[in-house]
Amino acid sequence: MNWLEAIILGLVQGLCEFLPISSSGHLAVFQSFFGMEGEENLILSILLHLGTLIAVIAVYYKDIWMIIKNFFLMLGDIFKKRFTWKDANQYQRMAVLMMVTLIPLVLVLLFKDFVEWITAIPWAIGVLLILNGIILYISTKFEDTDKDISKATPKNALTIGFIQLLGVLPGISRSGSTISGALYCGFDRELAVKYSFILSIPTIVAANLLNIFDIAKMSITGEQAAMYAVGMLVAAVSGFFAIKLLNMLMKRNLFKIFAIYSVIAGAATAVASFFIG
Repeated sequence: MNWLEAIILGLVQGLCEFLPISSSGHLAVFQSFFGMEGEENLILSILLHLGTLIAVIAVYYKDIWMIIKNFFLMLGDIFKKRFTWKDANQYQRMAVLMMVTLIPLVLVLLFKDFVEWITAIPWAIGVLLILNGIILYISTKFEDTDKDISKATPKNALTIGFIQLLGVLPGISRSGSTISGALYCGFDRELAVKYSFILSIPTIVAANLLNIFDIAKMSITGEQAAMYAVGMLVAAVSGFFAIKLLNMLMKRNLFKIFAIYSVIAGAATAVASFFIG
């Protein structure tokens, strides 16, 4: 990897993690075309994801702090036996519902080897990008509602969690699948986006936690460390603006733009993979 590739991959991660067009799919394609493999891929992937976590926190830090604060207040009320679900505030409901959404992720362990295998096949990623576009297009047909977090149910949260499982496949967007799931459950558009992005924090941490220990065993040069840092910074900055952009487009009901892009990108990737090898 060189400096330009680090910047490009950081930009790809930052934009594609939050725009519903699959960061894992795009990263896998670019890394394949750049000839990157093994330890280099693992280290860069983890650090770029750290960059996107910084972007989420920068945009939603007030909501994140309120969720954490009210979660512990809720625990205190539970121990004092004075907590009831009907009296829970919006942040306590968000905390509980997100924990329910995360439950299906334990099933990811069953597909870990399959995901690693398919990540190395560019044409397969192209097909999954096309599928991602279809999912996004279907989500634009869901009726727009004003359902806020006070009306959301644990069943809604579990449904979003199972739909989120599609996002472990390279080419299927995690944010796209969770936003689509939230829209299917009747969440209003702004809530669907916020729910998806804040949910990305524990999701990304869980997905990369085990790999962090592998990084500790690897040796990298000072120049490599600098390139990784630049890639992470680019991912954080581009991710911040990607979140802002998606919120704006959702308010204008322009989600279908990403459906069209995913289909075109998927077709191009599948075709190019046969010529480039």
